[in-house]
Amino acid sequence: MKVLILFPFIVFFGGGFAQTQSCVNKVAIPQCLPALANYLQSQASLLQNLSQELQTAKQETEKVKASLGQWPAGSYCILASGGCPKGFTKKSGHMRALNMYSHTPTYIQPVHFGSSRITCHGKCGQYGNWVGDLYISACCK
Repeated sequence: MKVLILFPFIVFFGGGFAQTQSCVNKVAIPQCLPALANYLQSQASLLQNLSQELQTAKQETEKVKASLGQWPAGSYCILASGGCPKGFTKKSGHMRALNMYSHTPTYIQPVHFGSSRITCHGKCGQYGNWVGDLYISACCK
């Protein structure tokens, strides 16, 4: 790295400023000033662009932070798991003693998911083919 001392300024040049470096090596300092001015202008422009990009990123970050904890607009339901989020109303329903071909795990697999569930009606096979129960709880807005 070369250092060019222009009183009252000290300017550091990296490898990307070959024109001014060669200028410093070959000619007097006053003749290097236009190249230095061009370099500084390009750096100022780059700094301004980066500053604008940073400002845009900060604004987008604030928008995301403001939307945290909020649900998108519209009408829809989500499966419930206990209570519902603010602005939603819990809706629950069931179908019991569904007539199914068989009570075996191929046809009915008991499972709980949140406040909803699929189960056998009574003990699996206890009521013939009337074996399935379906309970669904949703939060709607």
